[in-house]
Amino acid sequence: MIKAALRVQALTDLDQLHGLLAAGQISALVDPLIVDPGLGDAKNLLDCATVKNPFLDQPSAQRLRLQPIKDGASQVWDNMNAHREQPLMPGDPRSLCGWVISPHPIFSISRHIARRLRQKKPSGRQALLRYYDPRVLQRLQAILDEEQLAFLLGPIHHWIFIDHAGCFRVFSSHPRNMTQSALSLSNPQWMSIDRIGLLNKTLAIGAEIMDIRQVDDQDIINLDRLLQVAELEGVSDDDARMIFALQGMRLPPNFHRHSEMIRLFQRCREGERYQELVREWSRETWQRIAEESEENIL
Repeated sequence: MIKAALRVQALTDLDQLHGLLAAGQISALVDPLIVDPGLGDAKNLLDCATVKNPFLDQPSAQRLRLQPIKDGASQVWDNMNAHREQPLMPGDPRSLCGWVISPHPIFSISRHIARRLRQKKPSGRQALLRYYDPRVLQRLQAILDEEQLAFLLGPIHHWIFIDHAGCFRVFSSHPRNMTQSALSLSNPQWMSIDRIGLLNKTLAIGAEIMDIRQVDDQDIINLDRLLQVAELEGVSDDDARMIFALQGMRLPPNFHRHSEMIRLFQRCREGERYQELVREWSRETWQRIAEESEENIL
């Protein structure tokens, strides 16, 4: 197994960034398929290290890439904050996926990232693990254990990204013995990973129609739990699952066990649509479900 100490922390000031930069060279991780921000300090694409997608034959200009940053810490900090302050809807992708700090050459880091993109599910099927995407990486903190996260980081000592709350988050790893040869994830872990896309779409819809914009890690965990509950209870389509999960964000955590919900789920299993069923419910029905569910918690 990989022997590594993984640490997760917030990055809040320039002095803290100074400390992280002592570990090596900082590079920006860019996904040009979203929006290409340019090459930054690199003179041309040859100065960057591109990441080969194991499932796509992409030209170099379209690949995920690492761009070396030559600015001093103060300028780096200013540029990071300028990017963080760009308006972005919850769930939307960032073209600047994050910043990595490592004493190793960027070309070895890009090869490491490319190798980790290809993973095998317990079924034997090959899958793309887009852990470079900050929306995925933040969720992996709750899904993977520390050794699995450290294995993904590999030669990267510090990986900085912007989380759903718009704050800088740092994954730090200092591996002492890289002997783990594969990332072995369980079926439940893959099921959670497979829901990340729907989770991000749910966050975007919640921000638009319910003004749910500030979400923390626990909110995201709860939202994912509700998406899973909807699937297990027979809510068949993604739109309905998202509606159920967003409704549940404002209800007691056990509301789905209420007798009214149990009867509704049974009708869903028999082929009726969740949206049409709850459209018939009054505000008083939801209030009763909330109050009686709250009583059952105590």
